[in-house]
Amino acid sequence: MNAKLDYSSGQSYSQSFSNLKVKVTRTSSGKRVSFSFKANGDSSYASYSLPLDKSRLLAHAILTACEGELLQPVEFQVDESSAKPIAA
Repeated sequence: MNAKLDYSSGQSYSQSFSNLKVKVTRTSSGKRVSFSFKANGDSSYASYSLPLDKSRLLAHAILTACEGELLQPVEFQVDESSAKPIAA
């Protein structure tokens, strides 16, 4: 798996993962779904979370792409401008 971040400052970062563990969890409040990708035997990881409704859209888009039924890319808006950053 390849992860790439492009920052608004113009900087970018990329990381390649092999032999990784994928974990999908629902938060205790039930309002978000978290996705994490951690390399086995390494401290490298990538993670993100989405609101429950947007997680469903992402899951549907992935399944549709895997079945080869996409005629055009699936895009949807996630606006969390009022969200506060949380330290992990």
